[in-house]
Formats: sequence, C-alpha cells, structure tokens
Amino acid sequence: MISQQIESLPYSTPILQNGKDLISSPWYQWFFSVAQHLGQTPQAVETATTTTPQSASIAATPALVTQTGGLYRVSYYLRITKAAGVSSSVTVTIGWTESGVALTLSGAALTTNTVTRFEMRKTSLRRWVT
Repeated sequence: MISQQIESLPYSTPILQNGKDLISSPWYQWFFSVAQHLGQTPQAVETATTTTPQSASIAATPALVTQTGGLYRVSYYLRITKAAGVSSSVTVTIGWTESGVALTLSGAALTTNTVTRFEMRKTSLRRWVT
C-alpha cells in the first residue's frame, strides 16, 4: 500500500552513514516516501485539440474522466482561425461533477470576426471523493 503522507524529515540524522558513501536508512525512507507521494500526484492527462478551421459548434468533448480526487489544473487556449462572413461568438465551457452535482465554468465569450483575437485561461478545480 502506498503511503498517503510524506514521512517526517529526519533533519537531526546525518544523510550519509558513518564512514560510508551510502545514504542513511532514515533519509532513504524519507526520499522513498516523497517519491511515492509524487507518484500519486496527477500528471499531465489528456488534451482535446481541434486545429482545423471550424464554422459550427464543436460538441462537448470529454478530456478527462476520473474517479480520483485531487486538485486539477485546467487550461485552454482559443483563437479564431477562420473569419466568418458575419460577426460570431465562441465560448469555452468546462463541466465536471462533484458529489453528484453538475458544475460548469465558462470563459469569456470571444466575439470577433478577426483571426488575431484569442482567449486563454488557467484555473484549478478540486474534485472531492466521498
């Protein structure tokens, strides 16, 4: 079983064993617990990317489906890549479920008809597991 907590820092114990170039047991245990903890930390997961010019809405795209609780960073970059014949509007909406409640976060609407405008955002979402 993987430890959920990082062990206490053995600050009063020498890092090296007496007269040897080997790491002492308390420090080995500490570094091992740090490595286990980091191994449980979510890493880069999935991306949903559309690079071809679009002229209609893009359906909801699942980017990550997880049952693991934790803190997740969600980022997006949105740019008009094809000027429309008339002014248009596009918005990114991120949805997730927390404790059975559907939640959404919407970015600012990008209302323009030029290819030089963009919208980007980074935010953190906490997923609680009960």
